[in-house]
Amino acid sequence: MDSEGNAILRSGGSYLRNLTLARIGILPFFVLAAGVIWAWARRLFGDRTALGAVFLFCALPPILGHAGLATTDMAATAGIVSAVFAFEVWLKKATLRQSALLGVSLAFAVLSKLSALLFLPVCLVSLLALRWALERPTGAELRRGLKSHVGPGALALVTAFVAIWSAYHFTWAPLTTVEKRPHLAHVTRFLGDHPRWQDVVDRLAETPLPAGDLFRGVMKVRAHNARGHDGYLLGNYRKDGWWYFFPVVLGVKTPLAFLLLLAAGIWALTRMPGKRQPERWSPVVCALAILIVVLPSRINIGVRHVLAIYPFLSITAGVGLATLFRHGRANRWILAAAYALLLWFSASSAMAHPDYLAYFNELGGAHPERIVVDSDLDWGQDLWRLSRRLRQVGAPLVTLDYFGSEDIYDQGLPAVRPLVPYQPAEGWIAISEFSLTVGAEDVRKKAQRDEHPYAWLLDKPYTRVGKSIRLYHVVPGD
Repeated sequence: MDSEGNAILRSGGSYLRNLTLARIGILPFFVLAAGVIWAWARRLFGDRTALGAVFLFCALPPILGHAGLATTDMAATAGIVSAVFAFEVWLKKATLRQSALLGVSLAFAVLSKLSALLFLPVCLVSLLALRWALERPTGAELRRGLKSHVGPGALALVTAFVAIWSAYHFTWAPLTTVEKRPHLAHVTRFLGDHPRWQDVVDRLAETPLPAGDLFRGVMKVRAHNARGHDGYLLGNYRKDGWWYFFPVVLGVKTPLAFLLLLAAGIWALTRMPGKRQPERWSPVVCALAILIVVLPSRINIGVRHVLAIYPFLSITAGVGLATLFRHGRANRWILAAAYALLLWFSASSAMAHPDYLAYFNELGGAHPERIVVDSDLDWGQDLWRLSRRLRQVGAPLVTLDYFGSEDIYDQGLPAVRPLVPYQPAEGWIAISEFSLTVGAEDVRKKAQRDEHPYAWLLDKPYTRVGKSIRLYHVVPGD
């Protein structure tokens, strides 16, 4: 996958041009997400709240970081918030047009990233549960609601299915092949350990399905989650994840001023007239649903996996900002607090430039690598900076342990030799933060040694290149 991606970026001998175009291709999703936030917040709370929500969303460092990368995360964020908003409107007005729009929105979200198949159901079910809890409809009202929405709902699902299948060129594909038999062997434990049952399961798994590649992708993600992924949190290493990983990461990767505005928004919702209107609580409930459903995840590698939570949080934080300014007309201390939070948030975003990807709030301290790494801090983004720095110091050779998918021999670096674990080196030495944490733990396990593979290097002075690479200069005999 990495080599194919690099080959695409290098096609035609125009790496920078291709990379720029790839990143520009993500910006429309950023704009779409901001537009949906504006429309949704304006529909619920008015222009001022909508303006505040859009500003907060567009200045969030995690959003700015991922909106400029050629990945699926920003597209999924836009797709999920668009589909949930379309569902909210559809619940109120299930016309044929709105049903078709809902179907297209659902397809857009699913085609953006497979995690939408996890986030969308929990969000939509949570919205239905919210309405039931706050409105307490009678049996007759439930029957009328079902009658008016069953047909349009079927249209929306059919539209979504056709749109998704069209993206797969209307192809048919089986879940697996004959060569990989037996398939789903654990199913026979429930049906009885009999060759006939296993044969039925095998034949079903090998039957071509419309958009079968989509289902195969889902199975791969499920298998990935089942076996886990090497993760790092608060100085600990695990392959099966932590239930509190995403709460911790959201707590350190989100500006504190934003979190305080979010708390103010939730408080304001409990105090405003019509607080039992379910639509006003929808963004909060969706954000909570996304957070809860990822707690059991065994793939803990970054806030980007829950990037879709930020549009919902931004709407509620926008409520908090607008409420503080509204109450500030009568109380200068509240007005001062509103300006202070707004300035604090703006300063956090401005000071993060251009390293939005590696942003940490004040809780991250001077050594955020002690909290998390991977795509939250070190995603290989500083290789070009390292090349420039080495040219500035006139380094003829660098000993390197780089974490990333890029080809290190095509970035203007001087002569490169690998940094070998447990073997001290001299001269210019560069090492990624990921290599010092997750990578080092992997090396220790394979070598069956307790000592850190770069223990000889850790106590030496270094300078940072960007946020993710340490650069050492070890003189001979040191």
